[in-house]
Amino acid sequence: MDNAADLASREMGELTARYRTGQIDITVWQSEMRTLIKSSQIASALAAYGGRDQMDSQRWGVVGQQIRT
Repeated sequence: MDNAADLASREMGELTARYRTGQIDITVWQSEMRTLIKSSQIASALAAYGGRDQMDSQRWGVVGQQIRT
């Protein structure tokens, strides 16, 4: 889990650096950040609850709310 968090942090940092240097625009940055946040939240939930088989609709709802927030 620590490795996944470190990787997501690096990817977000690299993405932000590309935005700051003008390599990508705000629309691309926002879209890519949404994707990274979503995948990170899902990976965290799967690890916390013991895998995809342990995810019920309530747990998926919590993850969805966290992502929207």
